[in-house]
Amino acid sequence: MDEEKRQCVNTKQGLHHITDDNGYTCDWFDVFPPTGCCPPEKAIEKRYGCSACDLAKGGETEKCCGTYESCVSCCQNAKVSTAETDRTREPIGRMQPQTGYFSDAFSHCKSKCRTQPTVTVHESTYGYEKRFCFGTFPRDKDPTPPRGFKPK
Repeated sequence: MDEEKRQCVNTKQGLHHITDDNGYTCDWFDVFPPTGCCPPEKAIEKRYGCSACDLAKGGETEKCCGTYESCVSCCQNAKVSTAETDRTREPIGRMQPQTGYFSDAFSHCKSKCRTQPTVTVHESTYGYEKRFCFGTFPRDKDPTPPRGFKPK
């Protein structure tokens, strides 16, 4: 199918950026309206980019990103994520197989990257700067934010 005629699904909710199911992230005003796709030449980083994510093993927030859009893009990257296989193992409703499974890696990543309770403190403050995770969630079990942390 011609790439310019293909319809894209995208994240739709970012203030400044969106990520499409091709793995590109771009500014809202750069989205190609007829398709909903980010033109590759207007992408703010490479396809399936992970520059805003912490991929170091053993870190405080392994596989966590600074923005939702960067998380969804990086999560689709087969070199650092198992989203393609996890989509058929992890149900849409967490721990509830009766809700069904994800149809593709993009929908799995959109769900996985949403903020989880383990990255918030008292349900109203983020405990980590990189709070959108598609891997292991933050390991710090202390319910208070790290000393000196100031949410943005």
